[in-house]
Amino acid sequence: MDGDRRRGRRSSVIKATFSKKGSASVSVSIENAQKRISADVVKNLKLATLKVHENAVRGLSKRSEGERQVRYNPRREVVASRPGDPPNIDTRRFLSSVKFEFFEKEGQGFVGTNDVRGPWFEFGTKNMKPRPWLRPAWNQSLEFIRKLFKEMGKK
Repeated sequence: MDGDRRRGRRSSVIKATFSKKGSASVSVSIENAQKRISADVVKNLKLATLKVHENAVRGLSKRSEGERQVRYNPRREVVASRPGDPPNIDTRRFLSSVKFEFFEKEGQGFVGTNDVRGPWFEFGTKNMKPRPWLRPAWNQSLEFIRKLFKEMGKK
C-alpha cells in the first residue's frame, strides 16, 4: 500500500474499526465500498453502451457508393452499399430500429435491432456479402471503453 502511495496511486482501502459491540462498522464500510464500485461500474456500462450505439448509428448514417438497384414497396432506385461497408439506409426504417438497453442487475448493456435484416447485413447471406454495422461500432468504441474502466480502476 505504501508503495502505491509513493508512486502517486490512490489505493482503495476499506477502513475497519472494531469495538466491543461487534464488527458492524466493518460490514457497513464494505457495503458502502461495494455500492460505490457497483455504481461506477453501472455508470461506465451505460456510457459504454451509449458509445457503441452512437457509433452504430453514425456508421449507418454514412453513404457508400455501390451498385444502383431498383427496389419495390415503394418503387425507388437506390445505391446499395459496397460489401464490407455498413448498409446504405434508404428508408431509415432499419436505422430507427437500432436501440440500446441496460440490464443493471445482470451488469449488461445491449445494442442491437429487432429488424430481421440486422443479422443479414452483419454476416451476409448466400446471395449478399456482409455489410457489417455492429462489429465496427464495437471496435470503434473499444478504446473509449478501455479508458472508462481504466480510470475507474485508478479511483
